[in-house]
Amino acid sequence: MWVCGGALLLLACTACSGSQGRNVYVASGCVRCHGTDLAGGALGPSLKDVEARWPRDELVRFLESPSDYAAQDGRLGALEKRYPMPMPRFAMREETRQELVEFLLGRPD
Repeated sequence: MWVCGGALLLLACTACSGSQGRNVYVASGCVRCHGTDLAGGALGPSLKDVEARWPRDELVRFLESPSDYAAQDGRLGALEKRYPMPMPRFAMREETRQELVEFLLGRPD
């Protein structure tokens, strides 16, 4: 019963948002670690003001393969110590990833 209710809640959240990128964010489970408001929490860092820290092309590459990218980017080392659960790799179409990136960068999609 809980699984069914959770699925309905997820569908309601994505249907009312009006943003494809936000829909991807919710449907991919990003909210579990980064929160519905992108403020972060115990499992993942804040994603607010991502545009100030991530150029678009780098964010796309990171989301293609987070662990591979993190191994080459020293600034992510502190995050790995604070949030020991690694960022998962999501299998998604390139178009879907682009929608997510646009949402995270605060651009309308």
